[in-house]
Amino acid sequence: MHLTTLVENTSRSDDLASQNGLSLYLEDHGKRILFDMGLDDTFFRNAEKLGVDISRVDYAILSHGHYDHCGGLETFLKHNTRAPVFLGSGSDQPLYSERPEKYRYIGLDDTLVDANSERFSWVEGNRDVTPWLHLTRKISMAEPRPESNRGNYIRDEDEYLPDPFAHEILCILKETDGMILLTGCGHSGILNMVDTAQEGFPDLPIKAVIGGFHLLRDSRQEVERIAKRLSESGCGRVITGHCTGQEATQIMKDTLGDRLDILYSGYTTEI
Repeated sequence: MHLTTLVENTSRSDDLASQNGLSLYLEDHGKRILFDMGLDDTFFRNAEKLGVDISRVDYAILSHGHYDHCGGLETFLKHNTRAPVFLGSGSDQPLYSERPEKYRYIGLDDTLVDANSERFSWVEGNRDVTPWLHLTRKISMAEPRPESNRGNYIRDEDEYLPDPFAHEILCILKETDGMILLTGCGHSGILNMVDTAQEGFPDLPIKAVIGGFHLLRDSRQEVERIAKRLSESGCGRVITGHCTGQEATQIMKDTLGDRLDILYSGYTTEI
């Protein structure tokens, strides 16, 4: 599998923009996959500079309904007229974040979804898009979820309820020598996602875990525990960034060493 990071919070090139968002482009089994779309059209502009043709994407996946992962949806639909867009059922709910003295809408553009309903494929539970591309909303909840989930809400009429992130999906790419896990933010807990993948496909080792882990508010002790568990779970590589947080990433690096790599706009690798 070939991975190219179209946009991420950081960049190491003056030619490639960064933003508080995530968009990954993957080539696997002869297919092209776009996983998340960042905040706006930045993913597309970076893609052009990286030689990635968005019009040729075969499958698009939105990890959850937050604006920093689906803000580029309008741009994608404009430049790609054929690929289905997979997202978890409930991603179109009114999603909010809490700011001092007010709530801010951070969800999908409802008018955009309604106007392009034929392009969306809603994942209810487990979905085999292909024999090797598996999506699931049925994520284990045995492990704690990130402390940074506090402040995320779903509006129910005039009431704001804590978001349980039932709309988040885990993407699993199955290959002959193992599986690759993709997460946008890991709101459900990265260890829960690892457990889900191992329970679903016990005969496949984990080649890599890729994406944001949302550990900005978690304690050093908790981050160290997560890194140790990832190591013990046999994860060959951990490639993280976006909402994991610089401090948490460094703590994990101390445990995982060369097995951990850091995402940035333009980062590319073979797995």
